[in-house]
Amino acid sequence: MPHARSLSRRRGSVFALVAASLAAALTFSGLSLSAGQGSAHATEGEAEVGPQPSLVVAPDSPLLKSTDEEFRFGVLLKNPGKQPLAAGTVKLTIDNHRAERPEDLSAEFERDSLELGSIEAAATEGGKDQRLELVVTRDDFPLLFTREAGAYPIHAEFTSADPATQDAGVPALTASTAAVWNDVTTTGPLSVTLVVPLVLPSSVEALPNRDQLASAAPRLLQVLDAAEQRYATIAIDPRIIAGTRALGSNAPGAATTLLERLERSPDPKFLLQFADADPAVQAALGFEQLMQPLGFDHATVLGKFEPPTGETNAATGSDTAESDPGNGGADAAVGAVEAAGASTATGAQTDSNSSTAADTSMAGTETQVDPLTGVPTLESLLSLQNARPGAWPAGGEVDSATLALLQGAGLNSLVLDSSNVSGATTPRATLGDFDVLIADAPAGLAARTSINGATATERAAGSAELAARLALSAQGGAGGLVLALDRGALADIADPLRIFDTIDAMPWVQTVSERLQPTSTAVLRAGASTEERRELLRATVARSAQIDELAPLLAEPDYLTEYQRERLLGALGTRYAAPGVDFAAVDQQIKKRDSELLQGVAPLVSENTQLVGSLSNVPITLSNSLPFEAVVTLHATPTSAVISLKERDFEVRVPAVGSANVLVPVHSRVSSGDTALLLEVWDVKKDHSFASALHPLTLRTAIETALIWVLGSAAALLLGFGIWRSVRRRRKGTVAAHSDNTDPGAADAPPVDANEPSASEE
Repeated sequence: MPHARSLSRRRGSVFALVAASLAAALTFSGLSLSAGQGSAHATEGEAEVGPQPSLVVAPDSPLLKSTDEEFRFGVLLKNPGKQPLAAGTVKLTIDNHRAERPEDLSAEFERDSLELGSIEAAATEGGKDQRLELVVTRDDFPLLFTREAGAYPIHAEFTSADPATQDAGVPALTASTAAVWNDVTTTGPLSVTLVVPLVLPSSVEALPNRDQLASAAPRLLQVLDAAEQRYATIAIDPRIIAGTRALGSNAPGAATTLLERLERSPDPKFLLQFADADPAVQAALGFEQLMQPLGFDHATVLGKFEPPTGETNAATGSDTAESDPGNGGADAAVGAVEAAGASTATGAQTDSNSSTAADTSMAGTETQVDPLTGVPTLESLLSLQNARPGAWPAGGEVDSATLALLQGAGLNSLVLDSSNVSGATTPRATLGDFDVLIADAPAGLAARTSINGATATERAAGSAELAARLALSAQGGAGGLVLALDRGALADIADPLRIFDTIDAMPWVQTVSERLQPTSTAVLRAGASTEERRELLRATVARSAQIDELAPLLAEPDYLTEYQRERLLGALGTRYAAPGVDFAAVDQQIKKRDSELLQGVAPLVSENTQLVGSLSNVPITLSNSLPFEAVVTLHATPTSAVISLKERDFEVRVPAVGSANVLVPVHSRVSSGDTALLLEVWDVKKDHSFASALHPLTLRTAIETALIWVLGSAAALLLGFGIWRSVRRRRKGTVAAHSDNTDPGAADAPPVDANEPSASEE
C-alpha cells in the first residue's frame, strides 16, 4: 500500500506538471485580450479562457429631475482575470427619445443618442475593479428642456487605448442602464403588490438553534414591519415557527415577538415549504409527494415547556396525539432514483395519514400539545394561524408535474414567475384550480440586483433598471404588477430595508394588497430545472440515505434522521435556483458537510503502540462526527495468536462532535514481535458494524526484563548500602561503649597540660 500511495503521488505530480505547462502555454502564447464581450482570442478555433472583463454603468439616483444642479453617473470596470486590462476611454450616451417598450432598454440595436461625456480610465489590474464617476452639470445635460418625462436608456462604451487590441479589431466593452426623467406622466399610479419572503440566512442548514434565532429575528421583524406598511403578501419559512415553538419558554424574546406578530398580521400570508424547499425540483426528481420533516425531538429536548392544565387538555382533546410524519425511507428513495433516474426521493413516500397541514396550516386552530409534557405536536410546530395553503416554486421551472404535486398536497394558492405563464392580462389570475399571483420576472431580477449587487454601482444599476421597468408599466397603463422580492438576496444582506426605500422613492408606484389586484385567467407555460442541479441533488439524496444509516449509533437514533431530513430539505432550497447562483459551489459545501457526517463514530488509530509487558492497557480513542451523543460497542479482535484479550467488547458513550477514550487490556504471549488489534464500531445491539480500523502493536517484553533488572539492581545496591551504613554505625557505637567500660577513672582524671613533657620525653 505505501508503494501505491507513492505511485499515486507521482501520477498526481505528473498531472499537475502537465496542467501547469498547458496553463503557461495558454497564458504566454500571445493571446490577445478581448474587450467587447470580454473574450480572449488566440488562434482561430481556440476556446475562451478564464473570466473576462465587463462594464457596469448606473446613475447615482434612478430619478433625474430638471431642477437638479448636477447629474452623477458611476462606471465600474471589472477585470476578474489575471491579465491587466489596458487603459482606455469610457464614453456615456443617453437616448434622444424615451423608451416605449421594455425592449427599448436593451443595447442590442442602434438608436439616436446624445453624448453625456467621457472619462479616461487607467489600466485595471487583474482581479481588481476600477470605479469611475462622470459628473454632468445641469447646463450640459442634453435632456434639460425639450424631452418628455419617462425612462431613458443610458449606454456606456469602453475603448482600449492599447494599439494591439485596436489592431486586432476587438470590440469595445459595452453596458446599458436607464434613468427616469422628470417622473412619469400617467393617468394614475401603478398598483404594485409586493411578495416579501421571511426566510433564514443561507448559513442556517437545518432547524435554527437559539443563537441563530436570536440573530435573525430582529432583522426579520424589520422586514415584517416594512411589509405590513406596504400591504405586502408575506411568505414564511416554517423553520422560523418550528424553531421558536420547539424551544418553548427558552426561545429568544425577539423570535417569540415575531411569531406573535405573524399570527396577528391581517395581511395575506402563506407558509413556504420547510426550509423553502423547491416544489418544482422535487417534481423534476420524481417525488410523488412533497417532502416533509420527520419530527423535531432533537430540538424540543432543548426547550422548556409547562405540562398543560386540565382545561388545556380539554381544549386540545384527542387532537393532541402527534400524527405520523411519514414512513418514507431513504433507502427506497435512493433505489428508485438510481433505477428510474428520477422516481421517488428521500421522504417523498409518506403515509396517507401524513397531514399536509405540516406546510399549509389551519386557520383558527389552537396550539396542540402533548398532554403529559406540554411539547407541541408536529402539526402545531409547522402551522400558523390564519395562513393560507400556498407555494412559491422556483421562477420559470414549473411544469404540469409540479402543479400535480402541489395539488396533491392540498395547496391552491401559488406565486409564479411571469415567464411560466401566458395569456394573463392581470397580475392575478386563475390557472386551473389555482389562484395565482404572477410576479414580473424582469422587474424581479432587477430588484434582486438592487438588493444584493456586489458593489454600490451594481446595486445602483439594479435600482435604475427596476425604476425604468416600473415606469414603463405605469406609462403603458398596466392594470397592476406583482413584484416578488428574491428570498436568497433578502435573507443574507445586512440592510434588507434598502429595497423598500427604493420603491418608496418612485412617485408613480403605489403599493397595494393582492386583494385589490384585478383577476383574469392564465395558461401554464412549462419550464424545467437545469440538468446539472437535478444530478447534483440526486447525489445529495443518495448521501443523505447513507447518513441516515448511521442512526443506530446514537443514544437517540431518531435525532439523526430528523436532522438529516431538515438538511436535505435545505439543499432543495428554492433560492439556489435563482439566476446567477452557482449551485455547483453550493453543492460543494453540502458535500463537505455530508463527508463529515459520514465519518460517523470511528476509532482514531495511531502509527504504532509499543507494549513493554505481558499485560498492557492499550488506549483507544473513538471520534464522533455526528451532532448528537453516540452510544456504541467497541469490539476488539487480535489479529494473531501472540496476544490475547480477556475482554473484547466495550460499551462507550461518545459526546456529540467529540471523542472518548477506552482502555483495552492486552496479554502478550511472546517477548517480541509485531501484531495489531482489529477495532470495530458496532451499535449497542451489535446488529451492524459501522467502522473498522487496524491498530498496530509492537511487542518488546525484553525491554521490560532489562528495566526490571536495572530496577532490581538499583534496589539491591540501595539495600546493601543501607545495611553497610547500619553495620558501621553499630560498630562505632560498640567501640565507644567498650572504651568507656575499660577506663572508668578516665572521666575523673585531671586534665593533661599540653606543655608538660611526657614520660618518654623525660
